[in-house]
Formats: sequence, structure tokens, C-alpha cells
Amino acid sequence: MYFSDPISLVLLDAFVLGFMTALDAEDIRGENGFEFEYFNPWLIGAVSAAIPQNHGWMKRIEHVAKDDQEGVTLFFDLMRKFSNGRLTVEHQDTEPKILKWRQGTGKMKLEDFQEIEETIVRFELVSHEFSKTQFRIGYNENNFRVYVEPFIGDKILHTLRFTEIVENY
Repeated sequence: MYFSDPISLVLLDAFVLGFMTALDAEDIRGENGFEFEYFNPWLIGAVSAAIPQNHGWMKRIEHVAKDDQEGVTLFFDLMRKFSNGRLTVEHQDTEPKILKWRQGTGKMKLEDFQEIEETIVRFELVSHEFSKTQFRIGYNENNFRVYVEPFIGDKILHTLRFTEIVENY
């Protein structure tokens, strides 16, 4: 893949979005088990500069970089750490917990969202060596990951709820 010169964070963001769409379509997962959707909450614990948690990865990097070129360099450095960082997994078996949420698109009315219910039978606590963010991951009885809750200390970040049983939803 080629970028125009000089590469910018905006072009990089567009590339990453297209790349992630292709990975998702082919159901390809990261080598260490961390998909890119975990990058933004991971980044909150990896970069110490304060910025509200609802900003995406590009805004976080722009916040700490002095210019676009430094931002691009920082992105690749952070991505290398994110992708290759050692994970520590602590198994936390628990009583089954029912998770309910509503799924839909931005083009739907709230009342048209589909109700989804999953029973989580096992939790794992995952830590990454380059970030203070930890991830609590829940699995259903078929051992599919259906719930991810990132947090730093006692502060819960944006919870990611999803299912890998696409044909059912």
C-alpha cells in the first residue's frame, strides 16, 4: 500500500479504517489476540497526557504530537507496542451473568434496534505490558468472546459489546 508524500494522520486514519474493514470481512484476528478496536482504550493507558476518553486514537495522538509527522511516527511506534506487547491473562471463572444490549445502525430508530441477550460464563482479566489499561473479557458457553470492558484503576472506559456469532444476529 502506498501513501501520498508526506503521509498525514488523516490519510493514515482512512487507510486504517479500510484495512480494518477488510480484516473484519475476512474474520482475521491480531497475532496477540488484540484487535484494533482495543487500540483506543489501550492508548488511554499507554499515553499519559490527559484528554477526554471519548476521543479516537487520531485525536489522542494529535494531542501529544507537536506536528503531523511526529504524530505519524508516534502512531507506528504505539502500534508496534500494541501489536507485539506481551499479554498477561488472569482467568476469573464466575457465576453466569446475563448481558443485554440493543444493536442497530445509525440509520435506525431506537425502537427498531434488536434486543440481544448473552449469558457470560467465564471472564478473563487481560493486562498489556505497555499500557495501564486492563480488559475484562467475557465469553459465552460456546467460548465466543461477547463482552469487553476496558478500565484503568476503578475507572471504566467505553465498554465494547459484540458477538462473533454473526449468523444469529
